Amino acid sequence: MAYKLSSPGGPVCDKPTSILVFMSRSERLLILFQGLCAHCQPVSAQAFANELGVSIRTPYRDIVRLQGREAMIEGEASVD
Repeated sequence: MAYKLSSPGGPVCDKPTSILVFMSRSERLLILFQGLCAHCQPVSAQAFANELGVSIRTPYRDIVRLQGREAMIEGEASVD
């Protein structure tokens, strides 16, 4: 499943230019949110996992955390 921000008038974010090898959860959440802002089309959790160098489960958990903080993100976890 791909994810996207559901707010059409959401903030404009710059896509990160480099990914740190070691980062805190808050840094990763920010990069994930900015990545969602930067893409006009839905993005798969696998794409974020590859970009961040983490397991496929990590973006799913992070998206749930962002949604819990009232980020308007559409999409759901699914098996492709």
